[in-house]
Amino acid sequence: MFYGLNSVFKLKMNNNNITKTTKDAFLYLRTLSYLDVKMNRISWSNHNVTFSPSLLTLKIDYNASHENLPEMPNLQTLDVSGSSGQCDIHTVNTDTFRSVPKIHELDISTCKVNYVYISSFSFMRNLSSLDISFNTCLRFDGLENVTIDLPFTSIKILKFNKIHKTFQMNTKVLKRHFMHLRYTNLEEMHGDSNRIQLLEDGTVQQLPSSIRKLFMSDNEFSYGQYVFDFITMQIDFVNVSFLFSSRSNNEREEICERPDESCCNQECKPIHTPAETIFRLNSTWRVLPIPRKLKKVFYKECYLRYEIAQFTVSENILEYLDLSYNIFYSWIGPLLIFDHVLFLDLSNNICSNVSKVFF
Repeated sequence: MFYGLNSVFKLKMNNNNITKTTKDAFLYLRTLSYLDVKMNRISWSNHNVTFSPSLLTLKIDYNASHENLPEMPNLQTLDVSGSSGQCDIHTVNTDTFRSVPKIHELDISTCKVNYVYISSFSFMRNLSSLDISFNTCLRFDGLENVTIDLPFTSIKILKFNKIHKTFQMNTKVLKRHFMHLRYTNLEEMHGDSNRIQLLEDGTVQQLPSSIRKLFMSDNEFSYGQYVFDFITMQIDFVNVSFLFSSRSNNEREEICERPDESCCNQECKPIHTPAETIFRLNSTWRVLPIPRKLKKVFYKECYLRYEIAQFTVSENILEYLDLSYNIFYSWIGPLLIFDHVLFLDLSNNICSNVSKVFF
């Protein structure tokens, strides 16, 4: 079919109705580096299809219980995400991705993952980006097995958005969930939509000093001691918007085959975290801890109802601050030591009072 197309480097065949092929269908595409064959009605591996050795990026459907990925020793980016195709990987083990040892970027989001075995990713020395989002049966105890492998990789970006079901009890992140990350050079971490409410004392200290961007929107954070621990981080960007967002019960979520190991369904040992009182903004402290290198903050649409009183913030270089769509109804201030702010968004806050000294 592709005989004579000697210069094609990018080919998109997704969203068709392909049911048959030959094993040498792509061999004539000697310069092909990007291929998207998602959303077709065919198992490429069961047809013994051989992909060109020049292929660097592959987007493909994957059902791990019925097929194996073909050998692709030079592949750098593999996208089997169910968000843009069809994916079913109930269990990730050491053989699941053995055929792509040099992979740099791996997307297995929305793949119905229930279990991840230790050593499933440790052989991927070049792995710099891993997305395991929207596997709602994985939860944080499953994430722990993922993080154990990451010190053996080159991980820079880790995404675990919504690995917790919408209507499960809120999450308390434990030190052991993140403790292996401290031995990585992780730069960007995404943990949106996980109903995170608290972090065990000392959890923040498990994160590596290399982290620069933190995405933790759509969670349920309460104010605790961990808020002050963040001041030691070297992050320059944080997004904690959409806190306490409401949900409808018409979301169709997968049925988990592994048991829920939360403390709500079994007898768990209590986690003693003295001094982890849940702080509120109307408490007596008036020093707002801000990481010293933080430049950009999104804290929008959290619908927090507070008066902004006088605050002194820790030394900072904050330049961009979005506080829109909250309910900061009275701005008293002044806000001290915000010497570098260039952009401030306080729109849609239903404010009725601004003092003379607020700005």
